[in-house]
Amino acid sequence: MVNAPTSSGSTAVYDDGCLRVEYPNYFITCKGQYLDLKKTEFLLVSRLVRNIERVVTFQDLWEHAWPAGKPLNLASLHVYMHKVRRKVAESGLRVHNMINVGYSLGHGECCARTSRDGDGVQR
Repeated sequence: MVNAPTSSGSTAVYDDGCLRVEYPNYFITCKGQYLDLKKTEFLLVSRLVRNIERVVTFQDLWEHAWPAGKPLNLASLHVYMHKVRRKVAESGLRVHNMINVGYSLGHGECCARTSRDGDGVQR
């Protein structure tokens, strides 16, 4: 799927064939499985998705998900990321922490390729 650019130049939809994020609708699926996230959780995940497999700094995540001018509160951010990590793990996505730097999101098992032999057993 082609990502449609918005007037600001960013894309309204991220779709890599496995992970789909519809930014205006606060909607995320992984292999068709809906991820039920609260608004702040969605904002954190959506920021990580825009930088998939790369580290996003604590400050960048904070500025994306909380009101402008609110000072960085690492304890609060870590609590939210713990919630996010648990929720996305159910679909196979993985949140990684780079200590003292930030977080990254990886496809993990969400988009893992599986092969099947004639016996129907996943390998």
